[in-house]
Amino acid sequence: MTNPIRITAEVEGAEAALEMAAMLDELSGAVAAFETREAEGKNPALWRVEAYPRELVLNAETEIRLALTAAGAGGRLLSIGEERLPERDWLAENRRDFPPQRIGHFFVHGSHWRGATPPSSIPIEIDAATAFGTGEHPSTRGCLLALDR
Repeated sequence: MTNPIRITAEVEGAEAALEMAAMLDELSGAVAAFETREAEGKNPALWRVEAYPRELVLNAETEIRLALTAAGAGGRLLSIGEERLPERDWLAENRRDFPPQRIGHFFVHGSHWRGATPPSSIPIEIDAATAFGTGEHPSTRGCLLALDR
């Protein structure tokens, strides 16, 4: 697998950012737009538009089309760049974000955890997911503490 690619553009004007995001969406797998400074007086809002294409797509023609798209929407393309991002082990990073939790007598841990269960605790192995997970969310903690009584 090759390293992911990110295109980053700084744009003046909300409409220009939205139009550029739509154009970049046709070239990539994912696009996001963030307002980085609100409009104030005569100063237009500043936006950061990011796109994540599967291959390098920026060239002189594409950059000109993006600049014209921004101008046509009443804004201005201030800068644009494309870079390969470093490789990351997303799974390992995710696992580090979810250490075991001691909740009452329960010891909640993911399947990746290899340590010893603390004495007199009840181990619960469950991986973080959309419905139930790490024990960090107050509803999960509350349910386990209620069961602990």
